[in-house]
Amino acid sequence: MKTATASEVAEQITGVTYKKGDASDSPAPGRRGVLRAGNIGMDGGLHYRDLVYVPESCVKPTQLLQKNDVLIATSSGSLSVVGKAGIASEDRGEAFGAFCKVLRPGPDVEPRYFAHCFRRIEYRRYVEQVAAGININNLKKSHLEEVEIPLPPIEEQRRIAAVLDAAD
Repeated sequence: MKTATASEVAEQITGVTYKKGDASDSPAPGRRGVLRAGNIGMDGGLHYRDLVYVPESCVKPTQLLQKNDVLIATSSGSLSVVGKAGIASEDRGEAFGAFCKVLRPGPDVEPRYFAHCFRRIEYRRYVEQVAAGININNLKKSHLEEVEIPLPPIEEQRRIAAVLDAAD
């Protein structure tokens, strides 16, 4: 089967950086909600609770989550958190934090299939191999770029995604 690297089929986007003093636990005019690693569910989805809110001036337009974006936790003290991934099921207007990255799939890959690739055991093993650190575990940009994605024809990707969605 044909394979591609994540960098060949998706754009990688870095999350929002902000000063601790700029963050608030409450929404307010002029502030944007920011998802973090804890908002990525074990079910492969995103959960929109316990957000932090930062000034909109901290957020670039590309850092707003879009439907079908795959949000990945890239830095944590816990190796089990690093690499955790979830797909955005809709455009809601939230951004994502600096300890996460988004892979935004291109037209050559079915987004739901692409998201399921980040739940495969091969991916998990790869993350455990490349991300382990002494105190903080990190997935670098190059690590995500090199993730191998099996790439059957798009109709087969859709069929596989539907089966895996139903199994979830």
